[in-house]
Amino acid sequence: MVIGVWVLILILMAPLALNLSDTLKYDATNFMPKDTDSSRAQDIYDAQFPAPVTTQLIVVVESDNRTAASDFIRRLNSTVVNDSAIQNLSSTTSLCGMQRAMLVSMTPDLHEGLHAGYENISKANFEMYNATDMLLNTSKGMYDLKEAALQINDQIHRGQRQMLSMSSQLYAGRDKLVSGHDGMYQIKAAPDMIYGLPHGFVGAYQQASQDPALNDSQRSQAAYSAVSGSASGPASGYLSAFYGAWNSPGINSIANPDERAKAAIQAAFPQVLAGITDPVQSAMFQAAYAGMSYDSYSPATVKSFCVNTAMAQGNLEDSYKPQLEAVYDLGPNPSADAYDNMVLAGARSMPGVTDDQFQAVKDIYYMGRNPSPDRIADYLVQKAKESTDDPDARQLIQEAWDLGNPTEEEANNYVLRKITRDMNESETATVKEIFGWGPKPNNSTVADYVLRQAMAGKNASENQTIMEVYNLGRNASNDSIKAYVVGKIVDSMNTTGGDNSYFFALLDLDRNLSDSELEAFAGNWADTHDYNSPRIFPDQITKSLTAGNVTLFLVALDADSAVDTDIINADIAQLRKHIIDLKAGGEFSSVNAYVTGSGAMTTDTEKASMSDISNIDKFTILVVLILLLLYFRSVLTPFVPLAAIGVAIVSTMGALTIISYYMDLYYIIQTLIVVIMMGAGIDYCVFMLSRYVEERREGRDKKTAVVTMVEHAGKSITSSGLTAALGFGALVFSGQGMFTSIGAGISIGLIVSMITALTLIPAVLMLVGDRLFWPNKIFNVKSGQTLTGLWDRLTSNVMKRSKVIVALAVLLAVPAIFFAAQLSTGMDMVSMLPDNVESKTGYDVLEESMGSSLMGRVMITATLPVNLTDDSGNQSVAAMDRIENISAMISGIHGVDKVYSMTRPDGETITYANLSGYSMVEKAYYEQYMDNATGLDGRTTVIYASFNGSPYSNDAFHAIDEMRAMFKDNSTGALEGTEFHVGGSPAMTRDVEAANINGFMVVLPIVIVGILLILIVLLRSVFLPLRILLTLSLSICITLAAYVIVYQIGQGATMIFMLPMMLFCALMGMGVDYDIFLVTRILEEKQKGRSDREAIKKAISSTGLIILICAFIMAGAFGTLMLSSMQMMQQIGFALSSGVLIDATLMLMIVVPAIMIIMGKWNWWWPFGGQRSEDREEPAKPGEDKVAEPAKLVVPEKTKKE
Repeated sequence: MVIGVWVLILILMAPLALNLSDTLKYDATNFMPKDTDSSRAQDIYDAQFPAPVTTQLIVVVESDNRTAASDFIRRLNSTVVNDSAIQNLSSTTSLCGMQRAMLVSMTPDLHEGLHAGYENISKANFEMYNATDMLLNTSKGMYDLKEAALQINDQIHRGQRQMLSMSSQLYAGRDKLVSGHDGMYQIKAAPDMIYGLPHGFVGAYQQASQDPALNDSQRSQAAYSAVSGSASGPASGYLSAFYGAWNSPGINSIANPDERAKAAIQAAFPQVLAGITDPVQSAMFQAAYAGMSYDSYSPATVKSFCVNTAMAQGNLEDSYKPQLEAVYDLGPNPSADAYDNMVLAGARSMPGVTDDQFQAVKDIYYMGRNPSPDRIADYLVQKAKESTDDPDARQLIQEAWDLGNPTEEEANNYVLRKITRDMNESETATVKEIFGWGPKPNNSTVADYVLRQAMAGKNASENQTIMEVYNLGRNASNDSIKAYVVGKIVDSMNTTGGDNSYFFALLDLDRNLSDSELEAFAGNWADTHDYNSPRIFPDQITKSLTAGNVTLFLVALDADSAVDTDIINADIAQLRKHIIDLKAGGEFSSVNAYVTGSGAMTTDTEKASMSDISNIDKFTILVVLILLLLYFRSVLTPFVPLAAIGVAIVSTMGALTIISYYMDLYYIIQTLIVVIMMGAGIDYCVFMLSRYVEERREGRDKKTAVVTMVEHAGKSITSSGLTAALGFGALVFSGQGMFTSIGAGISIGLIVSMITALTLIPAVLMLVGDRLFWPNKIFNVKSGQTLTGLWDRLTSNVMKRSKVIVALAVLLAVPAIFFAAQLSTGMDMVSMLPDNVESKTGYDVLEESMGSSLMGRVMITATLPVNLTDDSGNQSVAAMDRIENISAMISGIHGVDKVYSMTRPDGETITYANLSGYSMVEKAYYEQYMDNATGLDGRTTVIYASFNGSPYSNDAFHAIDEMRAMFKDNSTGALEGTEFHVGGSPAMTRDVEAANINGFMVVLPIVIVGILLILIVLLRSVFLPLRILLTLSLSICITLAAYVIVYQIGQGATMIFMLPMMLFCALMGMGVDYDIFLVTRILEEKQKGRSDREAIKKAISSTGLIILICAFIMAGAFGTLMLSSMQMMQQIGFALSSGVLIDATLMLMIVVPAIMIIMGKWNWWWPFGGQRSEDREEPAKPGEDKVAEPAKLVVPEKTKKE
């Protein structure tokens, strides 16, 4: 009957169970409470910005080859657009697609503009440099004039000085001739006196000697008389001395007159010399006396003596000797003409002197001694004029001389007067400015003048262009002009970093091509080049679709991810198939493409979950099967619990499918149901089967054994199942739809498992009996277990050291609580996706290259107290200022990366008050953004904020909290009167986490009080329920500490926000199973008359292995969650398996017995109704515990045969 009912249930529920995964919800935001700030933000957005619900898929294309990436996207786009299998396709967006449309549209005008620009720039460059050359020539001409005038003036002055110097030199030479002549003849007086007078005397003497009548005295007197008339001064004295000596005795006897004269000279000269006081004259006479002799005296020797003496006195070189001899030859009294002729002859004989130069020398000489400077200047000016036939040159010569000795200012004024003589005032000012640049104006000075003249009357933009054209340089090449024209086009588009070869290609095209030909050229170019050739969109637009080696391809579906799950899943599968097909050809081997986005992540989460369930189910069954085989050592026994719980799981999943039509169920419930029911349900079955085996080994008949099994093990299972169901059922009161679904589903699964164990296992045993344990014999057969002694030794040691153990447990609690307090929770569901999931890989690539703003921005609705537009329909500057101030405040929050608003369409503040300075594309983009960001009421706008790192990280959540706190104070400043709500996926996730924390505060007392009440009713003890909760709490703390050390410290992971609540409920609900099983067995043994010590020892000996096996089964089942590819499941598996093992081993086998030994009778203290008789402990004999002998059973023959 019971088995038939379960078979019927299985038949009914199996089809429903197969559909459970299709009815589950994979997006946590589906469980968002409706009264949160993010929900209100979404409601306001939906009302103010109504639009069809769409799901956006993001294809992240990664390649270092931009051309290959663009070609890949073009091919993929063509395939997707033409594929009818992709349902509800709304639109596709890609940079290369936008590029093609824009390029085709703009090329005809762009082509004409480029060619016109090239012609204009070429002409302007030529004209400005032509003007530059004219200015340079003008400047040079003026300074050449100045230089010429100054040079002429200088030459005349220099010639004047030279002629004055020459005149002076000529007359100085003449004076030297005269002086030299006079000097030599002064020198000549000495030899003439010393030797000339004696020669004259001897001559006269010899002439007188011809008269025989005269005697010597008479002849001497006659000679003296003849000569004395020519002697005067020293010569007269010398003659007298000579005459005296001539007549003196000894000398007068010398017959030869000449010899007599020599002796007289020798005697007279010293006398005369002594009378000369002038040292110069004395020296000269001595020189003459010594340099000549009476015999050598002649005109020639006198001339030579005079010339040589003059050269010696003047320290002259030998070259001057001929000139002195010529002067000497002039005679004692030469005429003035003789001197003049000699001076001019000397000038003419100078080497290199031309006839013209000699004529000039003569002209100068005959001007007389010391001619006036003016006379010489007039002479020079006249000669200069006569040298040219050019009247202007003659005029310049005269004007230059008329300047006198000009200063720099006078010379400049002369030039300016001469140049501006016939000019008007404006022209004169221009000439003066040019002249003011100096003789060699630098290029910048001339350029500034040319540019200033060219820029006159132009606006700032035109002036900038003029300057740039001039800076192209003189005779700018075609390539440089083309590059400039292209650069101006690129600047006007406000783009940087692109390949501009397209613009050069347009310049190389014939200017007369038709629009259709140009459009065809543009389309072909776009199809064969990437978006960077050319980059026609502003950087802010480009950066929204590409960064680094990543380019995005967006696919919009007219489908609601919350409703049209099947359609979206199918479209994603088809899109991925197209990507695989494109890459299969090998053409795009350098391209990686990933489909991501919230829709793709939901799909991949579902797939990963289903894959995990498949793997986890297999490993769970395998682990459980191995453990059951090891425990029961039977081929058939392990399959009974598996089959029973399999029926329970299928029944539960079928029931949940029905429930899912009335309430949303979170997807992880499917995995948790299998694992928890496997662990807990098989534990229940093992408890039942092990008690049946125990009873049969004691010799009881099958029915009695089954009844006893249900009575005792069933009592424990019932209480355990209820507490576990209560633990998870308390999640229903968390106020969170996600936890409500998990709590309700697992509670139902636990109750079904409990009912299955309590009904199906007894039914199967009654039907099959001991054959279920084949090949083992269990009836009236002593257990073959070999661990009894081990349990006894363990329990004895625990009892002996109970106080030490309790003290160590208390000490262990300190670091456990410390590490558990460091626990950090979060809700970064993206990072918890498997790394090998395509949408996760795509998200990681996208976040690394472009940040998380595309997929994870908060949405802030701001309703201002004023309209966003003015009466003319344009954006109100005052309102925009307010929005910019708000944006700046948001941007200043730690963790916020960028803020996007009406004043910051691309994350950076624009000049929103005047968009005219932007390019056409930019301006259109900004205006459209502002329009789209203005709500229907005209006062509501939407502001987005992205974060540094993951938008679901704790840092991002803290930033969201700070935003909301800032917005609360909206009474003053930029926030005054503005109503704010923060929404978007990150804010919704934050609200779910906050609601979870609040829900935990509700669940916590419900679980504790509920389990406490159940335990009090079950155990009828005050202390035991409290002790059970205490040891379970310590197990939880140790488990959390282990998680913090392994995951948080070791791996840098953050615990999923729901895990603490689930761990608490699971360990409180299911961990109490083993404690109840042990305590109820201890109570049972006490009821048989055993003391506390013996009851504890017997209970542990009987149930220790069962508890361990069940704990390993449950821990193994939970541990298989660690095989999941999803981090959240791994964390749940680690925490639950660790918690179960810690509780079942450390706590139940060691700490719990130690506490119970210390507490003794207080374990069973029950103040309501007095102490129970079965709880009274009889005194044991010294050295031993009293143990009541069990009653011997009389076993009927029929039973024995069994």
